[in-house]
Amino acid sequence: DLAAEQMKGVNLFIKTNLPAFSPDGTQIDLEWLHLSAGKLPLPHKLKAERVAGDPEKVEVTWEDNSDIGLSRTLDELVMMVAYDGKFTNPIPTGAIRKQERAVIQLPAGIGTIQGIYLFFASTARKLYSPDLWFGLE
Repeated sequence: DLAAEQMKGVNLFIKTNLPAFSPDGTQIDLEWLHLSAGKLPLPHKLKAERVAGDPEKVEVTWEDNSDIGLSRTLDELVMMVAYDGKFTNPIPTGAIRKQERAVIQLPAGIGTIQGIYLFFASTARKLYSPDLWFGLE
């Protein structure tokens, strides 16, 4: 909505993520938290799971929908990792929308990884998709 588009970043973050916090603000439900928002569509059937036999890697699959709306074949998959109550910065994966599959190395030595947020970014990094949470515990 227009009001949301005119909001400052921190206000939009709070409005979007209020349901993720407990009433006293001390607990976060990572599944309800959102770290990316935007107009790029997510691909259909986006899925992620640890690679069997190699827990430091995640296999991500999706269906290319680069013919819909603002999405393009070269949009890049981006990951943010939730670990020990903290988050990494956005990590470009090098995987692009038209690939429909990627095996991503999780960051090493950061602690217990609870899960990842995945989203897509345009090549110019002007447009982003909403994120999806994947618990990996």
